[in-house]
Amino acid sequence: MVFICSLICSHTASAQLSLLNSNGYSGLGMVPSADVIGIGKASLAYENQIPGAVHSGSINDQGFNYNVGFGVMEGLEVTSRIATQDLHCNMFINVNCPVGQMRDFSTSLKYRLPHQWLPFLDKNTNVALGDVDFGGAASYFSSKYAVATHKVGNLQVTLGAGKSSKPDAPLHGGFGGIQWDVNRWSRLSYDQIGKDAWMHTTIYDHPLDSKTDVYVTLNNHLTHSDVTQKSWIGMGVNLPLSEVQENNLGNDETLPFNKKSKRIRLPRIKPFDLQDDLIKQGFYKAKFGVRGDDLILQVDQENFQWNVMDAAGVALGVLASTFGDKPRHFELMVSNRGLDVLSVNGDIGCVKKWLEQNDSCYLDLEVKSALHHPFEWSNVEWSFDSTSQVRPDLVISPTFVNTLGTEYGIFDIDLGANVNPVVRLWNGGYLDLNAIVPMGIRTSNFNQGGAFHSQRLTQQVSREVVHQVIDIPKINTQAMGTAGKIYQNYSGFGFETQTFINQGKVRMDLQGGEFKDQSLGSLTARNKYALASLRYSIDNRYNATTEVQGGKYWLGDKGIIVTERFWYGDTALNFYLQRSRQLDSSYINFAGFQLWIPLTPRANSSFDAVNIRGTNQFTFTADSKIGSTDNKITSNVGVVPKMGDTLIQLSNQDRNSDRYYELRRERLKQAYLDLRVEDRKSWVFD
Repeated sequence: MVFICSLICSHTASAQLSLLNSNGYSGLGMVPSADVIGIGKASLAYENQIPGAVHSGSINDQGFNYNVGFGVMEGLEVTSRIATQDLHCNMFINVNCPVGQMRDFSTSLKYRLPHQWLPFLDKNTNVALGDVDFGGAASYFSSKYAVATHKVGNLQVTLGAGKSSKPDAPLHGGFGGIQWDVNRWSRLSYDQIGKDAWMHTTIYDHPLDSKTDVYVTLNNHLTHSDVTQKSWIGMGVNLPLSEVQENNLGNDETLPFNKKSKRIRLPRIKPFDLQDDLIKQGFYKAKFGVRGDDLILQVDQENFQWNVMDAAGVALGVLASTFGDKPRHFELMVSNRGLDVLSVNGDIGCVKKWLEQNDSCYLDLEVKSALHHPFEWSNVEWSFDSTSQVRPDLVISPTFVNTLGTEYGIFDIDLGANVNPVVRLWNGGYLDLNAIVPMGIRTSNFNQGGAFHSQRLTQQVSREVVHQVIDIPKINTQAMGTAGKIYQNYSGFGFETQTFINQGKVRMDLQGGEFKDQSLGSLTARNKYALASLRYSIDNRYNATTEVQGGKYWLGDKGIIVTERFWYGDTALNFYLQRSRQLDSSYINFAGFQLWIPLTPRANSSFDAVNIRGTNQFTFTADSKIGSTDNKITSNVGVVPKMGDTLIQLSNQDRNSDRYYELRRERLKQAYLDLRVEDRKSWVFD
């Protein structure tokens, strides 16, 4: 007994490891704990078990159980789940699926109560409330629960109670469990719901980095009932939504700087080599000059598509390597396709001291949105100017049509590629072409005779348009007009505007246009749309925003979409509710989530003549009808026509505000140190 106690106490508790189980929440195997998935993390899990799967009077608990969960904000996790015994059978045809088959596409959430709400509890005790399977059409496993978890060293004890709204939902009545973190790569747990008990053994590791977990769980049912099988296997992975970490600040105006980081000596660049070094760092379009003693530099963001601050940080380092030996005022402007996006100004000598010695003088740098603070270009003597250079973008990115958790199948997809050349014509004007190339990678429902054959990808030139971007600085407004052909056959025009208020805290948008299907000849088939939206930034760090969009959509339905957006570095997670009135006056409601991911190199100085890259906003969407008894696909609601990169994408993915930039000055240095194309001989580390 003394040996066991010393073994338990000798190991420090392992880092928080969130295990998503087959019931759609993080916890101890079968029961939830009061812990949640860490903020900014995604958790994916699979088990070949569907606990409580009783359908049409038959028990069939072996199957496919997929979960994806997100740590949305402090204390809140949201999980989407798909459970079925058959991945492919068509549930609209009675004889197509074996007796007892079910398919469930649902959402669950868990919220850990803040400690300040429960001051009487020990700091090692957490309390959470949860709702299981509250979305989707079927809600086979719907339950609500309250749970408390207490930690002592490597032991974790959980107690809770649940109330189910369906008779076969496994989480009901009292439940509890105990977990032991045996060492840094394994844990054991025992949990019980009513009279049913289970034992779980988990092995886990961090094969890529300390922020990524991979685990396998062996589950054993210790009692005899039909809730689960006797034994089954689970597996999963936890990973951060973004590799870029931003300092987590409150309302402090003072940003921390790391005095313990390695100090460097910047390379020395001679003034007449400045343009060559900018080109080496990916700034093919740049201009440099002086106004009196002030240094003026403008660069294009084209090779730094994740975040405009990456381009600014690398350009600052080059400028400091050239002119940082003595104090001198500088002004830096970063632009993107004719829009001035970000401005930085201050003392270039300070920048060099900051980069080399971690000097705190960088707090005096002014980092602002150029959309709100137009730059005065008069009286500048330019040494060189390559901003009008024609260097096309060739954007190659995946495109797909997918369905998720429908009665036709669990997951159907048709995969292809977007090949998108973009060529500058004049200042703010550019030609945008896009071809869709099917790759032949598809599930059977997209083949001839399949349920989604009509929605399959086809070889086509889907977009032939010209864009013109206009900046109206007096009213903090940008506009973009588009004319040409979209969706292969529709010719016409469209426009969008964005207006920033309160230094970016509020954004107002207008969109509209009219296109005619030319393939119909003399028949009238015009698609008109007119939309307005309002976005408000909730927190002081611009990490969370609320957006409401409404009006008439592309296919004639009228409705409203409410989106809650959360940023994790350069990845955004959106949750939305949508309500549309269709042309037959019926209403349809959707709920879903969407991921925005920069699917391109963070820094890309590819070729002199052309910039080959991926998209700065790859979008994956999963949604389900709500308030309906089926998940039939309805793709004709809430559609905004795709005409290329939007103003939001051009203006730093809707993160263009003074406060956003001011709170992330540290990223300028991090970008230079991480992304600079190095000449190894010129670096000296202390």
